[in-house]
Amino acid sequence: MPIPWYYTWSDRFFHEILQHSMKDSAFTLIPLERNGRVYSQIVELLEGSQESYIVYSDSELIINSDIFKNIKPHIDSSQTIVFLEEEQQPSISFMLLKVCPEVITFFKTLDETTPVYDMIKDYKGKWALFDNQLFTSSSLWNMKNDFSIMKPLTSNLGKEYDFAEKIFTMGQHINLDAFMHFVPEEIIEYIYKFQELLYRSHQESRTAVIL
Repeated sequence: MPIPWYYTWSDRFFHEILQHSMKDSAFTLIPLERNGRVYSQIVELLEGSQESYIVYSDSELIINSDIFKNIKPHIDSSQTIVFLEEEQQPSISFMLLKVCPEVITFFKTLDETTPVYDMIKDYKGKWALFDNQLFTSSSLWNMKNDFSIMKPLTSNLGKEYDFAEKIFTMGQHINLDAFMHFVPEEIIEYIYKFQELLYRSHQESRTAVIL
């Protein structure tokens, strides 16, 4: 049976790209509207699952190949939670979760406002981080190895700029032409503004080197 892959989404642009990009038949994609109740939602999914494992993630992901191949060693070694590494911390933006009492109990103890990395030290089960080049983020990837999944991170310049930056990052790996009509109209100008910021930053860096 395919592994259920639950992902939360709020922007159709990222939802459509994920649906189009995920070709691995080892998984069944199941979209969930983002509602702010992450930990309680995870508990509900685990308690209602008939499978051995589930995947839980954001929708803002760049999907490449060999996802199951690179997840299977964690299943074979009976890891109960495996996190994407983000800014040198466990991140809930992509997780492999074993359907078992200890994982359910752990997420039941979490307050929705508490980052998981603050509490994972108290977890008594077997947990791990994915290899940070196979399951990576845009700030960690070394630009040499092929990755299975990448999380586009942002510079936190504001909501519109962050959306534009994610589009810019994804566009380095995916042909986005068929999805651009899903981008909210108010974001379009910020794509150009973000490119201008990059250009100015590049020019300033070159000037600094020359000086």
